[in-house]
Amino acid sequence: MEQWVLDYQENINTTIDQFFQEHYSGSPGHNEEVLREATLYAMKYGEHSRIHTILSMVAYEEFLGIPAESVTNILFGIELIHTGLSLHADASGVKNIYIDEWLPTIKKYGVPLSIIIGDILVELGIERLSQSGNIQIVREALSSNGDTGYLRGMARDILTDHAMISEREYLVMYDEKLARNIISSFIIGSMLAGDTSQLLKDQFRQFGTFLARIYQVGHDLYVHKQVEKNPWTLINRERGVVDFLGYEKAKALYEELYVELMKMTEWFQNTKFQDLIVIFRERQVHDL
Repeated sequence: MEQWVLDYQENINTTIDQFFQEHYSGSPGHNEEVLREATLYAMKYGEHSRIHTILSMVAYEEFLGIPAESVTNILFGIELIHTGLSLHADASGVKNIYIDEWLPTIKKYGVPLSIIIGDILVELGIERLSQSGNIQIVREALSSNGDTGYLRGMARDILTDHAMISEREYLVMYDEKLARNIISSFIIGSMLAGDTSQLLKDQFRQFGTFLARIYQVGHDLYVHKQVEKNPWTLINRERGVVDFLGYEKAKALYEELYVELMKMTEWFQNTKFQDLIVIFRERQVHDL
């Protein structure tokens, strides 16, 4: 992974740690201490990624042409919201959230507390983004995660019979669950930088959608190869792009998406967009 990405991750993680040190300073009593411990444990999820905040920082830099470190204390609100909603997905059983390879899901503290901590993190994330003083940023965060975005996609996931899902249903679900949040991260970063142009927003929408698609197609190709090695994993497997197109066509689509994404980078001044394509293409982050 590129050094700048690692530097951004460290910057975001440091900002998050400092925020919670101040937020929980002086909290007395055993119950408050357990809540603090569980919240900090939950925030370990994604510490090796922080990709949503990174996308916002890159978009901020694209518009202003200066580093975004000075606004990390606002943009990391995106990470709090993302983690909070991930805890809800974990509690509902739609998605298993492991902090990392060695640490178990946040549900070790119990499902009720996991849900409450998810609510707390979403609220804190909105509060952070509101520090921008731009109501449109808050509105964008809410719409991308609510009934027109991530939560709608999660609802579809719960209600859908994955053994019978159609290609159209599949794409709609993943556009809501994945693409919408990627696009929103770009737009929030550009909004914070002062961008009001429809052109850049449209470019971020197309670029973000293709980033999500190349990530998901890459995931489905990987799962297909795993099934080939271990056919027993076919049991209860969700349908994916390979099931709709076949392996060779899915692989060709994967390469076509890469070519189109690289062409789109001509829209941007910041060469970091090319690095982002590699990150998503090679699935170097896993908390999307």
